[in-house]
Amino acid sequence: MARKNFLKQAQHSIVDSQTLIAEEPIQEDHIVESKRGQYEGTTRLKGARKIPLNKIKPDPNQPRTTFDEESLSELANSIKQHGVLEPITVEYIQTEGYFKIISGERRYRASQLSELTQMPC
Repeated sequence: MARKNFLKQAQHSIVDSQTLIAEEPIQEDHIVESKRGQYEGTTRLKGARKIPLNKIKPDPNQPRTTFDEESLSELANSIKQHGVLEPITVEYIQTEGYFKIISGERRYRASQLSELTQMPC
C-alpha cells in the first residue's frame, strides 16, 4: 500500500514539474549562444566540423604501430573520389593548441596522402 502511494506522489510531482516548465515561456534575453566547441580555423558542419590537417596530430600512444602503405594508398584514392565519409574523432588539447586523434588515424594519414587541407572531425 505504501508503495502505491509513493508511486502516485512521484507521478504527480513529475506531472506538476512538467506543467510548470511548459507554462513558463523562454525569455529572449536569457538565451546565450555557447562558444563551446568553436575553435579558430575550424568550419562548423552538421554534427561535425572541418579542421585543418596542420592542427591535427596523431596520438603518441596509438596502439597501431604499423600502417600498410598499400591499403593507405587505396584509402587515399577513395578519399580523392568520395571524400572522407566518416569523420575522425579528436580531442582538443587546449594547452598546446592542437587536436589529438582519438580514432581515425588511417583516415587522417590517407587524407594527407590525398593532399586534403582539412577533414571532418
